[in-house]
Parts: sequence; structure tokens; C-alpha cells
Amino acid sequence: MSTATANTVTPFVSFDDFVTRRYLKLSDQMQALYGSYTNYVNYNYLPGRGFSEWMDAITGAHLEPWQMHSVARTFFHWGNRTVPEVLDALVYLARQHHIEYPLIEGCLTVDYWHAVAQQEAWYELYRQPVAA
Repeated sequence: MSTATANTVTPFVSFDDFVTRRYLKLSDQMQALYGSYTNYVNYNYLPGRGFSEWMDAITGAHLEPWQMHSVARTFFHWGNRTVPEVLDALVYLARQHHIEYPLIEGCLTVDYWHAVAQQEAWYELYRQPVAA
């Protein structure tokens, strides 16, 4: 969370935390019907809402480096985006949702995000087909 005033900065919430809150509000029968959080996200939440509710919820946030990586990883994993598409999503969030990123040299370049994806093992962990 940024140290700016509450009137100007929105607290950051990760996509997983945002959707988990909704999943946990479901009745036990609905959770059993989906079978898992992953199934809920893949077959209910994303097809019906995409990322729009979450992006609206973080509009105006000032992100720390780890939060920026969380946002990028979300688009890579849940959105099945390529690294250039992740960069496009980050630029979109900055322009349309007034997200502010930390000053990190090269953080809005494809090379930066390819290096992050390799360093954080996104390709191994997140490009796997999601189990049903």
C-alpha cells in the first residue's frame, strides 16, 4: 500500500485475493459444484467478468515492484497472455486505470518482462494447461 493519502491512492489487492474473497462467499454447495478455486476462476469468474472488476478495484493504485510483478504474472497465468501482451496490459492499466508503477529501469519493455518470466520461472509454473 502506498503512503499517500487515502483520497488519492487505492490499496492494492492481488487478483487471487480479489477472486478468493468472492469464491469464499459462495455456499458450500456451490464450492463443491466447482470442485476447486481454479475451476471457479476458469469456468465462472473469468468467462463472465474477465479482469474488469479487479482492474476497477485497483484503479488509482501506486504499485510497489512486487505488486507490479503480481499484476504481470496474473495476466500471464490467468489471462494466458504472452510477454508482449502482458506489457500491453500494463500500459493499458497505467493509461485507463491510472495505475502508477515504481521507477525501475526498463520495466515497460518486453526484454524486462522476458527476464522476469525466466527468473521467476513463469514459463514452467504458469504456462502449463490448467487442470479441470
